[in-house]
Amino acid sequence: MKVLVISDPSDIAFEPVSLELITAARTVCGDDGEVTVAALGHPTEAKEQFGAADKVVGLLSETEGLPTAEAAQVALASLVAEDRPDVVLVAYSALGLDIGPWLAARCDMDMLAYVTGLERAGADILVRSQIYGGKLDATSRIGAGCVLSITPGSFEAAPSQPVVGDLKRGTDAEAAYSTRLTGVDRPELTGVDLTQANRILCVGRGIGDETGIEQARGLASALSAELAGSRPVVDGGLLEKLRQVGKSGQKVKPGLYLALGVSGAPEHLEGMASAESIVAINSDPDAPIFNVAHYVATCDMFDFMDALEELLEENPVAAAGDAA
Repeated sequence: MKVLVISDPSDIAFEPVSLELITAARTVCGDDGEVTVAALGHPTEAKEQFGAADKVVGLLSETEGLPTAEAAQVALASLVAEDRPDVVLVAYSALGLDIGPWLAARCDMDMLAYVTGLERAGADILVRSQIYGGKLDATSRIGAGCVLSITPGSFEAAPSQPVVGDLKRGTDAEAAYSTRLTGVDRPELTGVDLTQANRILCVGRGIGDETGIEQARGLASALSAELAGSRPVVDGGLLEKLRQVGKSGQKVKPGLYLALGVSGAPEHLEGMASAESIVAINSDPDAPIFNVAHYVATCDMFDFMDALEELLEENPVAAAGDAA
């Protein structure tokens, strides 16, 4: 089985999920299969990182920074027509959402999104995905000729290693495209920077109100952690936007991520699934965040906070710079 992995670039490099997609590809391609990475831009970084694939094709290598979705779509459609992969993997990300559905429609391929697990089943693939905003897990059987959108954090990252030999060159020309990216303006952070935090305590909708937030804030301080929230918490005005984790917030990779009352919708998982150690507390035993957490407990989040506060009073934790 031939699998095409579409890398997920930022304006300066590749997102970590790009290496996770290579692992996902190996899961389904089999011993006699082939994994090809379509590296969108950043040719130097692609040559240094994607050696775990069998082949790397450099697309839009003359593009500076982040390629536009339109440029990526045209280049990838040409590659798919030429290479004829059985499966195409994209990240569930902003660029992946632009590329995946368009490519499936253009190339007459089936598509499944919110994918969290893959298993080869003869000539088919068993695909585990989240539906209804992460409330349910579904298992679908799909044949060759499909595009799968992978939720970040669902697979271990493949080793980052140099490519042997040169990158194969694909389509580069952008002159005919109607849209061009002229620059990326990043807002100046004047408050907390969650991307630099070693420990994060994130609360979900279940935190309730300001009283719950204040208890969580005190616990975060005792843990030498930064307080963060899921989108419902921020939309409800309980925390400022800079403290939001997820697709429309910050993407973080702390040493410790303590999630209290966070259900784990795909949009949230995209922002935190790469954390080194994830501890999830939720009263719902089927909470999707349990699928990516390293340690879980099914209990009331406030009971957990009370118990942890008592423990910390007896055994204060080390400074935030120490290991979690």
